[in-house]
Amino acid sequence: MGIEKDVIQSKESHIFLLCMYNKLVLSERGSHSMSNKPRDLMNLTQTLLFSSKKRGKQPGFTLVEVLTVLAIMTLLITLGTIGIGNINAGKGVTSAVATTESLFEQARSMAISKNANTRVLIDVDPRNGNEENYLRRLIVVHQEIDSEGEIVEDSWVQPNRAYLMPKGVYFSQTYSKPTGSFTLSGSKIKADFQGTYQYYEFNAEGIASLPSNQNSDSTDPRASFVVGTGVLRGSSKAPMTIPSAARDFSGFVTWRNGGTSLYRSPDQIPNLPNTPNFTF
Repeated sequence: MGIEKDVIQSKESHIFLLCMYNKLVLSERGSHSMSNKPRDLMNLTQTLLFSSKKRGKQPGFTLVEVLTVLAIMTLLITLGTIGIGNINAGKGVTSAVATTESLFEQARSMAISKNANTRVLIDVDPRNGNEENYLRRLIVVHQEIDSEGEIVEDSWVQPNRAYLMPKGVYFSQTYSKPTGSFTLSGSKIKADFQGTYQYYEFNAEGIASLPSNQNSDSTDPRASFVVGTGVLRGSSKAPMTIPSAARDFSGFVTWRNGGTSLYRSPDQIPNLPNTPNFTF
């Protein structure tokens, strides 16, 4: 009779614990917020671990209890992995935009100090399948100045090192509005940096140049710079969004005086789709 009683108590305990688990995990979305689920699951795990001590007659854990705890731990790990991935992606975009803004200010200051045009370049050359720099590398260049202080036409100098945006963050050729595009070459440019670029230009007075498709000097804002989280698949030359960060985009616009203003949300970026999957 003692053994049968223990078995009945064990079965009743298992049924109770499984009902708790089913109610917590499979409840309607409105009953628990996503921010509370990991904490609730941890509380349930603790209940399972210490339930046998309260019964007093079963020193170990049953198979059902072990499997239930493993299921909860797997769910916790999955939720944590997704959350960390989204946080890292967001930090990459934020870091890229902040650093690029600094490069724009550097280019503007350089233009004024050297009394020459400067450009912030974005690498848009696929380089025969090399994805390392494609849509991620930025360079600041200025017009070459000869020994007499005169501008050397169509000759550019790269005074500083390039900046590579975080992995998984790409420049959007579709939603950005640069000044124009050109091919960087010449004796002053290393072979590894020669190629096709889109650029943002400042004149010798620090004024932002108009995009090539605009002709009104009063246009403000002038250009825009947009980056997003995505992935390059196969032979595609345009990155595609990923499900965990479908609208992880940011950027800024430039004004005539060379200043910049950040987009406060993806909704402010003109024509950016409100769909989970698209190329940019």
